[in-house]
Amino acid sequence: MTKLDAPGMKTAMKLWQLLSPILIVPLLVLAPYVSASVVTRPITAGVTLTEEIDNNPPLIIHVLSVDLTTPGVHVECIPGQDTITGPTGDIHQGRAEVRQTAIRHGAIAAVNGDFFPFTGDPVGTAVWNGDLFSEPYPTRSVMGVQSDGHTVMFSALGFLGELQTQQNEMTAITGVDRMVSSVDTNDLVVFTPTFGPRSGVRPNCVEVVLTGVNLPLRPSKLEVGTVAAINNNVTTGSAIPSDGVVLAALPGGQAADFLNNEFHVGDKAEFVCAIAPASSLADAVKLASQPRDDKDLPTEPAPDLDPIAFQWATVSEVVGGGPHLIVNGKIDVDGQEQGFDEGFISDPNPRTAVGVTQDGKLLLVTVDGRQDLSKGVSLADLAKIMLRIGAVNAINLDGGGSTTMAVRGMVLNSIASTGVERPVADSLCVFAQDTSTQTISSAPESQPQNGAAPVEPSVTPIFAGTLRISGLPASMVVGQTAQLTIIDSGKAIDNSDPRLLWGGSVGGGTGFVNQSGLLTALQPGQASINACFDGRIITLPLTVASGVNIMPNAVLSGSLTASNPRKPLSMTLVVGVFTPSGMPVPGAKVHLTVSQGAAASQDITTNIDGYAQTNVTWSGINGTVVLSSAGLSSQTVLQPAN
Repeated sequence: MTKLDAPGMKTAMKLWQLLSPILIVPLLVLAPYVSASVVTRPITAGVTLTEEIDNNPPLIIHVLSVDLTTPGVHVECIPGQDTITGPTGDIHQGRAEVRQTAIRHGAIAAVNGDFFPFTGDPVGTAVWNGDLFSEPYPTRSVMGVQSDGHTVMFSALGFLGELQTQQNEMTAITGVDRMVSSVDTNDLVVFTPTFGPRSGVRPNCVEVVLTGVNLPLRPSKLEVGTVAAINNNVTTGSAIPSDGVVLAALPGGQAADFLNNEFHVGDKAEFVCAIAPASSLADAVKLASQPRDDKDLPTEPAPDLDPIAFQWATVSEVVGGGPHLIVNGKIDVDGQEQGFDEGFISDPNPRTAVGVTQDGKLLLVTVDGRQDLSKGVSLADLAKIMLRIGAVNAINLDGGGSTTMAVRGMVLNSIASTGVERPVADSLCVFAQDTSTQTISSAPESQPQNGAAPVEPSVTPIFAGTLRISGLPASMVVGQTAQLTIIDSGKAIDNSDPRLLWGGSVGGGTGFVNQSGLLTALQPGQASINACFDGRIITLPLTVASGVNIMPNAVLSGSLTASNPRKPLSMTLVVGVFTPSGMPVPGAKVHLTVSQGAAASQDITTNIDGYAQTNVTWSGINGTVVLSSAGLSSQTVLQPAN
């Protein structure tokens, strides 16, 4: 799926919005297990964390305040595997967890970035260290940081790309570092080394390989290369030169004809890719002919060129998202205008946002959701939060199961649904001159997903010494809580100590620990609980059991739906098992007793999302299914009336 395939993209985004909520429908509503509190922790010079836990409605909010004027503090928008496809060359393997991206690059903190179609390709604009690796999604909001490292901008951007031969023939470039459209024969994509080892083509594509290009591909920069090869009927993408690009298009269209008819091996080619608000795009392209400084950036434009175009031609980092939340100090949620559906705009969901204060501090915000401990918010409520904490401009980023905040190699928020970190296409990472962190006792790291090579923490392991975590049981059940305390040299450390930072389980959401040290077991499994004290990180293993037999209030339920309208006696039975806090119970064994019919499987086991299903074929018109599971109250599901 490509970014040009807008109908497919919208379908994928709607599917993403619909899938996760059905996994966590709470079957019992309990009073929130936390009390309202606000805890602030200095992370390092220029970076501060605030955790707010509310109880009406229940919400967990984390805010990173980043002073970009502090020496050594800056942000970067980094692809999940450093390239769109990662080392495998498969675009579906290009994502990575936020925490792993931060660890790999030595970032002190990070949040998830743009939306993505479950590939390594962000939906909207992305720039990393001045390198444009994803063009804008029309009308969608972005956040950019200028080359000075501290001037933050927000806008909705357009894209204009031009390719020119040495005979001055010209055509449009329509995409950067994404798969060639499967349907649009006018689509012409430029692939840089940031895409991966090979270009992303469809069967029988036409390609032109250029070498000698002065990379990186900066916005509004004139790039010049030499035609090294012209390839037709391509089935596997060409290798992308380290000093060049590959241009590719579907066969049978104007773009492919241009590549075949206007280029010859040895020819020179020029191209430019510009990003700017739609009204400034023409001037953004004209900046390609302006002189450039020793940092390869355009110097001040001529008076007749739009200064806004110049600003977007000199960005160092851009992350896409949408819609706007705050514009010039006022709430302005333009979700419908940016193509988001009403459910996405209005339903409570986990959310991630980025904003800037009047004095220029960057705000990275996560709001947890789809859990009893944090219900999530609508975009309007997210905008109110951003306004309340001081944002004068802000946009929404990807959310739902993607919402993640990692600090010092630890995931701090409570991730939605399964609690497991979702690999994302890009992360917004915070860097600082901070070398104080050391790991002193560690459980094994979880292996990175997508077949990537194992990564090592960006900290130095040393002997644990006298630092330990007190109050952690040998095992817990889902929903159980425990008050944790750090002990250093036999002395208990007060949880209000600014040198202390708590983190949840490594690589997943088995347990959530708030900054007051309260641990809540969320998901069955084995992982680790983390804490950082005075620059030293300690991790201890955590085992959480489902608690099906221990928690008799867990609820067993089922529903029947027609599996095939043409076969009314055949139905799908979906069974769910959830704890009183609304968390799924994996591994629950459920026995089915069917009257007036038969089940395809009499014994089924719930999956990680707490669900299991089978088919029931009725022989009569008044059938029933009795659901039974050890330690749980049996439930009866009736055959729907004809």
